[in-house]
Amino acid sequence: MNNCCRDFMGQCSQLTYAVFSIRSLVGERLATLGLFCDENYWRFDQCVGPSNANVTEEIREYLDEDEILQTERFVTELYYISHEVARLMNATVEYH
Repeated sequence: MNNCCRDFMGQCSQLTYAVFSIRSLVGERLATLGLFCDENYWRFDQCVGPSNANVTEEIREYLDEDEILQTERFVTELYYISHEVARLMNATVEYH
């Protein structure tokens, strides 16, 4: 994926960070998801595509009826998937 996930190896071994490969149904690599653990609670850190491309947000630009450039931002399916992974990680945490 040409990213920096190797930089998190130490944190992963200490169980303070988790890295996931998000793939399509046929196994195509779509994104790398990073979660960090804060007091036994997993939080979203980043979800990026190849070479750290933004995959959680889509930007659409168009000219409106007055010929003024408009920009709209939308979250993608990968945004929802990455946050669902974090939710599921927290659902499996055992509290003592």
